[in-house]
Amino acid sequence: MMVFKDIIDMESIDIYIKDNNLGELFFRDGLFFGGFQDDLLFGLCQVNFTENGISMGMIHITKEFRGQGLGNAMVRSLFNKLDLNGIKFVYSQSAHPYLEKLGFKFYDRIYGCNLEELFNKGCSCCGVEDHVQWFF
Repeated sequence: MMVFKDIIDMESIDIYIKDNNLGELFFRDGLFFGGFQDDLLFGLCQVNFTENGISMGMIHITKEFRGQGLGNAMVRSLFNKLDLNGIKFVYSQSAHPYLEKLGFKFYDRIYGCNLEELFNKGCSCCGVEDHVQWFF
């Protein structure tokens, strides 16, 4: 089963960081969110709490899982959790085309994502407005 959830086990995070050579992107202080296939951690993203607000940290998906939209779903799931906890804006120190796909844009001189705008556009995981509802 595939799930996206927060990770508090720093040992798992340290192993993922080391196995994927992400040391320079890693900040120990922050909130980590991961993508799991059963018990396998295949993706990791992070936001950092700063004096200026919530800053986007690293986003990484292992090679075998890329190209399936899982990175987008993982980050949107993290953003949904932040939104549900009253956080309405995430900024980034640098612009990037991938972040634009996630909803980041310039607000005056601040590059960020307005979470209220983001979630008014559809599903919290993928952004699609018209999902078929499945009930089991």
